[in-house]
Amino acid sequence: MASEAEKIAEIDRSEHVSLGYNYREGKLVSKEVDWHVPRWTSDSKGSFNVDRRIQELRARVESGDIALGAFDGDRLAGYIVLHEKLTDEMAQLAELFVSQTYRKQGIATRLTSKLVELAIAGGPNNCTFRPFPHSLR
Repeated sequence: MASEAEKIAEIDRSEHVSLGYNYREGKLVSKEVDWHVPRWTSDSKGSFNVDRRIQELRARVESGDIALGAFDGDRLAGYIVLHEKLTDEMAQLAELFVSQTYRKQGIATRLTSKLVELAIAGGPNNCTFRPFPHSLR
């Protein structure tokens, strides 16, 4: 996927978040929020800058991480990244994004299932999932 990294610009990762989480005193505490998460663009700052996201994905793949894409024809509907060697015994789901128009169709589930297969085949005894808590709703 390194040569196809530019295709992540097709992902509309925008969403409205109404429930946020904080970790306090050993507990995950939810609270109502009103957050608008924008899509990635070239003129955005920080982690919302698509050019930065493309560079980060390329760097991940070049360092040995595994990226899988879900396509609708030539269009990238979603992608997932496995950091296979978080430790000698643990892999990590590093990124998971599904474009807004493709959500609620099982794409994230299928990508995650394939990623778990790869993690198990790679040998780690544990797979750590670190999505943003609001994506667990």
